[in-house]
Amino acid sequence: MALCPGDTTEWDDVQRKFGNLPPLVKEVPQRELHQALVEAAEAYEPLEHRSFEELEALEEAPVDEDLLRKYRKQRLARNLALQAHAVPPASPGGPGIQHFSIPCGKVLGIPLRLHVLLPLTVVLAGLSPLVSGHPWLSVVLAVLVAGPLLLITVLIHELGHVLAARKCGCTADHILLWPLGGLAFIGGAVVGPKAQIFISAAGPATHLPMLGAWALLLAVLHGQVTLSLSGLFYDRDFFSLVCIAMLNTNVAMLLFNLLVPCFPLDCSRILASMLLLWMEPGKAAGVVVVCSVIALVVLVGLSIWSYAESSAALSLNLVLAFWLAMQTWRLHRSRLQGDLASDPLFAAAMAARSHATPAAPATAAQAPNSFRLFGGGAVSLGKATAAPSSQACLGAAIALWAELKAAASARFGELRQLVRAEYVREVTEASAEGQWVMVLLYTESSLACHPMMRPWAEAARRFPSVKFMKGVASEIIPDFPDSLTPTVIMYKDKECIKKVQGLAEWGGSRVCVDSVEWVLAELGIVQSELEEDPRAATEMTEAACLQDGSEDSDEGKDDRSYTSSRLERTLRGKWR
Repeated sequence: MALCPGDTTEWDDVQRKFGNLPPLVKEVPQRELHQALVEAAEAYEPLEHRSFEELEALEEAPVDEDLLRKYRKQRLARNLALQAHAVPPASPGGPGIQHFSIPCGKVLGIPLRLHVLLPLTVVLAGLSPLVSGHPWLSVVLAVLVAGPLLLITVLIHELGHVLAARKCGCTADHILLWPLGGLAFIGGAVVGPKAQIFISAAGPATHLPMLGAWALLLAVLHGQVTLSLSGLFYDRDFFSLVCIAMLNTNVAMLLFNLLVPCFPLDCSRILASMLLLWMEPGKAAGVVVVCSVIALVVLVGLSIWSYAESSAALSLNLVLAFWLAMQTWRLHRSRLQGDLASDPLFAAAMAARSHATPAAPATAAQAPNSFRLFGGGAVSLGKATAAPSSQACLGAAIALWAELKAAASARFGELRQLVRAEYVREVTEASAEGQWVMVLLYTESSLACHPMMRPWAEAARRFPSVKFMKGVASEIIPDFPDSLTPTVIMYKDKECIKKVQGLAEWGGSRVCVDSVEWVLAELGIVQSELEEDPRAATEMTEAACLQDGSEDSDEGKDDRSYTSSRLERTLRGKWR
């Protein structure tokens, strides 16, 4: 039964579905992991109601390859789900906006992270009225409203999500505040659409008491509640101006999160959860995409029409619209590819459905992709206050550029198959401008190449800025000797920098992704945090295994021989 993780294609699919496996699972010797998967498979009803014994019989018989591959993938996914129960949620240090954030204490026991460009937005908020020649009190007003008051407002919004999530049995990983608003990362229990609506609506609902508090304070200071700035002066009505600015900000955040259905705004999750009560995720995603496109067109049109005289405010709205358009495009692409389970907007709902399926094991842990984020109030639309309406555009643009740059640097992230016709384009030309391209040449019939396949695929995911390829040696280079495989060819600036033949330099037959990382780091291809050469530990382990093996009984040797031959038969079937 070919459940061995050496099948790189199936293993890659499982890794993408369940995220990185715990280190303990990764370090299990391949033979033992294979046996563990085979034994665990007996506990579950197989696909198409085939029994475990029937599948064993199919091992030696011609079968429908598509059906067998589907069976293997689902069975392997189930077993790995059980072993991956200790998988941590997505780290804040990953690519994108979280990569540029720093921890800043805790609120109600929840870690708080601040984007490094937030101080820049506050500085820009103060510079704009200063350069325009406004009174110095206008600078103080801009810094106060765009800085601490706005951050507190967004934080309260996100805490609304977190407290509602706790009532539904979920947990909060952390809250991120960045130039375009806030994000609460919530995981734990898998909840249904109704609970999702409750959690999503809790954020905008926090603006109602805040509006009431600011309106009451304004009535006390000014004698009436108004959103107009006419007739007010900075020196005489400073605190009234603060109240009006915060009233406008709260109104804008409330309407924006409830009327714009683009992810990650709250309206997107509310709309998606309501649609999932009546239709399948694919159709619901299509409706969300259409509504998002319409909302973006309206947003851009209103921005151009309303803020034609304020280039800064228009710039902020266009930056915000562009970022929301990126998220909409990602959802549309996931829908077309049938990969909504990895999309943060629909991952939780699909995880909830899989939990409700009787065939799913009750002890299976929630996958990391059910970790979801709730978009808080974005920076206000530039609406009519003298303070923070337009000054954050440069900071927001830089933050967006940083996210795009991080995404561009991680444009690979998977192992790709190489054919001879594409060698020049995919390898030689792709290595221009300092880009590293790594090509693994292997022989299909050689078991010596197998130990390198999985670590090579894992290295591709671990270092997405490096392009990892693999190809059949005899197809890429005619008459290439099988005895020289596996061979790794390293390209940079359209030149072959180095060739590594065999497994010796990578750590021998027990090569792992850490040993690959160590070798690449020594060559200056990647940056590594490893402090010790993992190949030394591998050599010690191999020596200990050889010593123990020499002391085993004949019966033990027979058992290992059976296990080894079974694995060898599986691998040979795979390479065919």
